[in-house]
Amino acid sequence: MKIRTVAGPEQVAAMGRVLDAYCKHAGITGQVERENVAARILALYELGVANEDELLAALMLPPRRKGGKPSSVR
Repeated sequence: MKIRTVAGPEQVAAMGRVLDAYCKHAGITGQVERENVAARILALYELGVANEDELLAALMLPPRRKGGKPSSVR
C-alpha cells in the first residue's frame, strides 16, 4: 500500500541529500548503482519513510532475503 505518492521540492531535495550521503558512505560512484539507491529511496518514501535520518537508517539495514529474513553477512 502506497502512503505517499507526491513529493514536493523540499522532499526531493531531502531525498537527494540522502542519496548523496548514502552513496558517499557506501563508496558508490557509478550511475547505475546510484539509480538503484535512488529507486530504493523512492520506494521507502512511498511507504511513509520521509525523514532524512529515517531514510538513511533504512538504507543501512541489511537486505532481506525472500521469506522476509535478513541475510547473514559472512
